[in-house]
Amino acid sequence: MTAPRNAARAVRLAAMAVYLTASLSTALPACAATGEGPFLPYVRERGASKYLEWLVKDPLNLAARPAAWSAAEWGRAAAGSAVTVGLIPLDGRARDFVQDRRSRTVIDLVDPIRDRFIGSRLTLYGAGLFVAGLAFRDERLSDSGFLAAESAFWAVRASAVIKSLTHRERPPTANGPYDFQGPRGSTVGGSSSFVSGDAIGAFAFAASVSEVYPYRSVRWPLYALAGAVGVHRLEHDAHWLSDVVGAAMLGRAIGKGMVHLHARSRAVRPEILPFVSGSAVGVRIALVSSESAPR
Repeated sequence: MTAPRNAARAVRLAAMAVYLTASLSTALPACAATGEGPFLPYVRERGASKYLEWLVKDPLNLAARPAAWSAAEWGRAAAGSAVTVGLIPLDGRARDFVQDRRSRTVIDLVDPIRDRFIGSRLTLYGAGLFVAGLAFRDERLSDSGFLAAESAFWAVRASAVIKSLTHRERPPTANGPYDFQGPRGSTVGGSSSFVSGDAIGAFAFAASVSEVYPYRSVRWPLYALAGAVGVHRLEHDAHWLSDVVGAAMLGRAIGKGMVHLHARSRAVRPEILPFVSGSAVGVRIALVSSESAPR
């Protein structure tokens, strides 16, 4: 009985690796790709009308990005998949560890955070930043809000696709961490565990905003909130550890990748500047590089 059981586990793990590589391929190294332009080029660079173009082209460009990947980028996608798959054998022990040490203090801390930092609320927060940016004529803020709203929205949609492919039982109803039913399967209550929809949206939002505002004062609080959402899912026994880790990696990749779709290339241009030194007056030529993030 042991050999067939181990063979079945190996088949399930191999299938999970395929699912993960396919799903992570929509975004994981997108933030690192700089060699080629987007699949659908962006025409409008300024004004409110550009956001209509983003709304249509962003999800298509993000999904099409793997077509331009290098071998190294595919390697990073496979590595992310391997990390998540590698956690599956540890999921049972991780669950026991967390549940045996459940803390009312921790639950009281993370519950309100999770309720305010998930899904549709994050999309609304992004929309709020977008409107504020338009109102105050702050293009960087409006860009950040729009991209954050998109990131959270599409990250949750991506999790729904992955859930439909894997149909993994949630911890309370599963026959162990290997309980994947696959694309044609079903789960108790119709609720699939892999990946965490709450965590993927939270990390996508945090990554998107942090990419436009790369300051510790922004990055650390946002990722702390996203991490609290992940802790909530584990404390409430709603997900396995690999569900949350996979969601965090994919959500972060989607958020960063969405911003980098609009990163302006760091072009270097010459500028003629005045030069004054003592009694000498003249001009000098300086090389100035443009910004590489949306503004």
